[in-house]
Amino acid sequence: IVQAAGVTTLAGRVLNEDRRPLSGATVSLDGRTATSDAAGAFLLSNVNAGNNRPVMVDGRTVNAPNASYPVIAEPANLVAGQANTVPYDFILPKID
Repeated sequence: IVQAAGVTTLAGRVLNEDRRPLSGATVSLDGRTATSDAAGAFLLSNVNAGNNRPVMVDGRTVNAPNASYPVIAEPANLVAGQANTVPYDFILPKID
């Protein structure tokens, strides 16, 4: 995905506890949402910069039959006008 210069974005990945990609997780920040793809990757565009921004990852929307995942919130630091990447993967544990 290519973004215009000067746009603040946040990219990352959503994985399960076995470090396998989770497709269909809804990731949100500042009213913007993105859905993780088959590789677990997501890209949020036009979000606000700042430290410890609360990124919400909703595992209830994951495309996984016979599996449920939680909603988590994790902090991310975003620099204005740059393509930011979360320095870790969002790990969602399976809920029984």
